[in-house]
Amino acid sequence: MAYTDEQIVGGVFRVQMGGGLTRNGDGSFRLTPSSGSVYPYTTKVSNNSGIAIAAGELLYVRGFDAANDCVYVGRAISSSVLTRADYIAIEAIADGATGLSTQSGTFTANTDGGTIGARIYASASTAGAVTRTRPTTANSEERVGKILTVSATGKVQIQLPPTDAPPADLNDDRFATLGTTRKMGGRDVGRVGTQHFYLTGVVADAQTVTFGTRIYEFDTTADPGAIVAGRVRVAVVADQTSDAAITALVTAMNADASREGDAAAWAGNSDTTSGAHFVEKSLTGVNPALATTCVNGVVGAAATTGAAALANRDAFAFRRTIVAQDVTTLARLDGAAAVIGEIDVMGIPVTSEPSTYIVQVKRPNGTRLGLVADQTIEFDWVQLNANYWMLKCLDPLAVLAATDVIDVIAIS
Repeated sequence: MAYTDEQIVGGVFRVQMGGGLTRNGDGSFRLTPSSGSVYPYTTKVSNNSGIAIAAGELLYVRGFDAANDCVYVGRAISSSVLTRADYIAIEAIADGATGLSTQSGTFTANTDGGTIGARIYASASTAGAVTRTRPTTANSEERVGKILTVSATGKVQIQLPPTDAPPADLNDDRFATLGTTRKMGGRDVGRVGTQHFYLTGVVADAQTVTFGTRIYEFDTTADPGAIVAGRVRVAVVADQTSDAAITALVTAMNADASREGDAAAWAGNSDTTSGAHFVEKSLTGVNPALATTCVNGVVGAAATTGAAALANRDAFAFRRTIVAQDVTTLARLDGAAAVIGEIDVMGIPVTSEPSTYIVQVKRPNGTRLGLVADQTIEFDWVQLNANYWMLKCLDPLAVLAATDVIDVIAIS
């Protein structure tokens, strides 16, 4: 079968098997399989989308066809995480019919104007299509392959599932394109509160440890024991040393069906000092109270720390490139020859100071700055008004130079 190619305009195209390339109304195009390409790993899919699927279109899974023992598919589009690409059709599939698909392969296209190694993305606007231009709509980026050669009959590698894992650090090249702060939505799955307790000596009968509303009472009376009604017995009949008492406390707490937390003994417990960690058992978003009546007992705090409920949070990413004027500004001195110069790094539209932020400063060659004592670079948040906060930078030891970059991720 003969294949033909057309110049890609706007960098958007579709994978197409056979019959040449067809120009779409929006300027998108299709690819053809490379001459002699073999797709050894194929998957049967079923089209229930209501629209015929062309060979080479990106597909997403939309359900399971029990009658044909395969997945239902439709044409993929990256504008929603629910419709991102899972397969590529390698033959035309009529609505209501089954056909074959694959997840990887080499395809031919006119890649003139592209760059070897450049990424290819699923289109966020044309169902089934791919594009050389990274989509800029929020949460719509899905990488599906890259350019292998650049020519009128260039080669393109498509690989699914997509290679769009988040970056391991802030070196991802997407930062280089950020001219303004970028906002990314996210879901905080919450945290459970934690705290510790330890003993510096023996326990005595009727002394207690309280976690939340549950009270655990040390008991030296022979079985079945004698404790205040409603409390949980911690049996220390034969041994009241700190090591034995902590072991008994951890056992009693974890066996309590109504407990509000779980306990784990310290690894290095001894008769001199022994302790345990307490972890909230349920995701309530509230830190349970912690107290003790043990004379030799110490609680880390009056409640656990760190509890947080489920919440939607916003993350902001930004790259600030240092210029010569920034270096001059940072070097400004006061009357006593103390460095007082400051520069702004980023401003974000939030009503409270970001709860977490990561700052990475580096030279163009990748060398990280500010990691040792003689490279101190200071950052601080400043509230501008009720709806905006700004991150500022101070450089008292004159570390920063023009072309250095500051990468920031802030979460509020």
